[in-house]
Amino acid sequence: MFEDDTIETASYTVSLPNEIGQLEISALGDDKDSVVVVMNTMGGEVVVTHALCEDNKIFLRDFTKNTLLFTGDSITLKNEVRVQASGQMYEDNTLIINMIYDGEAETSERAFTIHGDNIRMAAIRN
Repeated sequence: MFEDDTIETASYTVSLPNEIGQLEISALGDDKDSVVVVMNTMGGEVVVTHALCEDNKIFLRDFTKNTLLFTGDSITLKNEVRVQASGQMYEDNTLIINMIYDGEAETSERAFTIHGDNIRMAAIRN
């Protein structure tokens, strides 16, 4: 191999399956702007994080998802991803949260970098 030769790393784009579950937001004490957020994915994990509410917006503290499952090219990865999230309430009952995923995963043969920046969660206030 010559010094000027470069090896292009493989890039895969995979779609995440939709998830269904419950999202609960509760005030922390007397401060209505500081809340705890509990995400309970059906058949999956429970994630708890804190958030700050401002007007119709919510800013979640970064959290980790441990059961994100990717399948592609005959490889199944169960890994951990870091999540950044913020959202907005519409018409007083619809919450749309935008998330960014970043993480790494390995198999015995390959290492993967995981990134997604257009991931949305919708919740309806009961």
